[in-house]
Amino acid sequence: MFQFYSFGVFLKNRKMKKIDILFIGIIFLLSGCDETSKSVVSVKNDFTTVGKDSMIATIENAGDQLNLKGNLDLTAGEFSIYLSNPSGDTIYSESFKDSGNYTVNENFDRIIGNWVFSYSIVKIDDSTPSGSFDFDLSYND
Repeated sequence: MFQFYSFGVFLKNRKMKKIDILFIGIIFLLSGCDETSKSVVSVKNDFTTVGKDSMIATIENAGDQLNLKGNLDLTAGEFSIYLSNPSGDTIYSESFKDSGNYTVNENFDRIIGNWVFSYSIVKIDDSTPSGSFDFDLSYND
């Protein structure tokens, strides 16, 4: 015959081990996380030549803000980034010409439609452009 025990009776009849406490703590912490970040564009690359690229991010629902976040390590050349909203307006652009480490963290009103994130890498004087970058366009659901 089966016996059913409540969770309280189970704990009284068994000593709690450290792993049990850790497991309960993790479950408690995870239950507080109700937002998830959705990345709509993610681009990461090392570069040693000139170039450019564009990515389209389709936003299907309105809500919290859209976040453009990233890092650039520029050794030589000029690196430019652009973000255009669904109306085609460039709402963010920035060019980096000096060697160094740069951080971008910008927020925009989230509008339904196709957003365009693009970048270009150009040569300055006779130096070959080089560096690395990592950019994400995301929002919280």
